[in-house]
Amino acid sequence: PGETVYSKRDVMRMNKFKILLMLTMIFSLHSLWGDECGCCGTCCCFDHYTAPRLYISHVEGDTVAYRGGYTSLGLFAAPTGWGNGNWKPFLDVRGHVFNNGKTAANLGGGLRYYSSCLNSVFGVNSYYDYREGPLSHYHQVGVGLEILGPCLDLRLNGYFPVGNKDGESHAHKFTFPRGQFATCRQREEALSGFDAEIGKCFNFCFPRSCRSFCFYAAIGPYFYESRSCADDIWGGQMRFIVQKNCLNLEVGASYDRQYHTSGYARVEISIPLRWPCCEQDCCGDCGLIYQPVHRQEMIVLSKQHCFWKTNFESTH
Repeated sequence: PGETVYSKRDVMRMNKFKILLMLTMIFSLHSLWGDECGCCGTCCCFDHYTAPRLYISHVEGDTVAYRGGYTSLGLFAAPTGWGNGNWKPFLDVRGHVFNNGKTAANLGGGLRYYSSCLNSVFGVNSYYDYREGPLSHYHQVGVGLEILGPCLDLRLNGYFPVGNKDGESHAHKFTFPRGQFATCRQREEALSGFDAEIGKCFNFCFPRSCRSFCFYAAIGPYFYESRSCADDIWGGQMRFIVQKNCLNLEVGASYDRQYHTSGYARVEISIPLRWPCCEQDCCGDCGLIYQPVHRQEMIVLSKQHCFWKTNFESTH
């Protein structure tokens, strides 16, 4: 008596309000930093960023989106001839093969604007995602916003499955006396949701030799919503990257109530389509507008659950 009982819909509304409030506070932090957060010197090797580049990567581990690992081949292009002034469009294409032979792909692009007054980049992007799941093929539209600065990077991505959103296995039939039977089908669904992130690059630079490397750290929440009896997924994740020349080494971890603690490691080689592969700039500012988009590459699927049909009443 005296306790208020909230429905799942009410809890969802309260959670979404908390998420919106938190994201508003995070994005407002960006105005607290100015040009004094810049690093050292001027750009050392502008070609490393402006040239279209291939990237090859391999991931091992578990996250909310996959269990196991996958290998990727991608192309990111934002040549200097594209765009006008401070506006820069870009194209991003990625293909993936999971360790179990299943495939996935992303095709996207966006527009970024460099503000010289704020020394920051503001961007929007949109993607089409495909994934071959265990029980079906899935398609998704993703949209993203980003603010990239010399002090902090802020990202917000939304994911919206389209077309067929559910997969179902063949029925397994169980027979009982007197003509009674039950069938079980494994079901899964593509989940809609979002993730957000606040990140910072710690540059270790040597102006005399014009050499540097970057240690990047980022943290943020994620949420994925089920339309059926599967549980919604709410959690948090962090990642750390060491970047030197064309090599990126990344480790990350996440936690939610469905998958609990998960972790992964990624090795990526970025190959500019202009040789040689040279050092990054010391300050890093001129590379902001040319860095690849960070988002969840894989369509997130629910855990498989069994859907029963019978020709008799339950005795419970």
